[in-house]
Amino acid sequence: MNPPVPALIVRRILRDPIYAVVAPVMMLLLVVLGCLLWVLELPSRRKRGWRLTWTCAAAVLLDWSVFVRCTWLWCVMPPWRRNQQEWQARHVVVLGQELHRFVQAADRLVGLDLRVRVPAVDPDRPVLLLARHAGTGDSLLMVYVITHTLVRIPRVVLKRALLWDPAMDLCLRRLHAYFLGEGMTAQVRDERLRAFAEHVEVNDATLLFPEGRNWSPGRHASDLAEAIEKGETERAAWLERNPRVLSPRSTGVRRILQARPDSQVLVAGHQGVEDLRSVPDIWRALPLRRQIHIDVRQADSLPDEHIDAWLQDEWERLDDWTDALDGD
Repeated sequence: MNPPVPALIVRRILRDPIYAVVAPVMMLLLVVLGCLLWVLELPSRRKRGWRLTWTCAAAVLLDWSVFVRCTWLWCVMPPWRRNQQEWQARHVVVLGQELHRFVQAADRLVGLDLRVRVPAVDPDRPVLLLARHAGTGDSLLMVYVITHTLVRIPRVVLKRALLWDPAMDLCLRRLHAYFLGEGMTAQVRDERLRAFAEHVEVNDATLLFPEGRNWSPGRHASDLAEAIEKGETERAAWLERNPRVLSPRSTGVRRILQARPDSQVLVAGHQGVEDLRSVPDIWRALPLRRQIHIDVRQADSLPDEHIDAWLQDEWERLDDWTDALDGD
């Protein structure tokens, strides 16, 4: 159970000033530790400790930079003379630029070689981005695609505990992300999600992970065993045919499309981080000697009905695409 998030005024008056000072100190300590590890790891070619420590320092710098720039935006654009569209656009630029800097740093430090392919989209229609969910950091990579490549406002649903992070609190809350708390009743949760869907605007890109949780071989095997035990033969057969994805759920997709039927639907597959599920996994893989592929494509035409079958077809294509890359 996560500790309750303090009230907004407490976060602004107490937490934010403390974070503004503590984060640079943490960065400095990580850089010094990284230098020491570099010396200690001179005999090693992989230098895992140095790479991981400096990547952590880069992550702290990312978070702190977003926090500082968002704070500065409030100073130069106070509420009484603020254009809402420009206000949000500037936050998208901040987030996109800082994520791009982090990706560049991670490429140099750990070999995060991103290869992103995104189609042209209609600027006058909102985007619904449906993504495969697998591996550490894939949510961050999708937000990077939305803010840096598509240059859209990321509309995401997150756990309320993430408001403890000052950068997420300032930036994503201003971009109307939804933070759902624990212990919420199904009715309240459904009302919040319905409100989230109804407030999607033209410049937004709503990010959904229809699988609902991170794929792993163990979870796939567990879902398959559950389907067999319950006698769900069609679902079991589908899972057997598609070992690299979990069965997608259509609830969130339906809700967004009902609220914004003009949405252009994109499907995003990624390959290269699905085996990085824990710190030991990341440690063993450093430095990454692989390309991380992110392929975003226009979805096939949506049927008025049978969205479940349509979504399963799209996820079968993701499984085939991932399988083809794994075979290279």
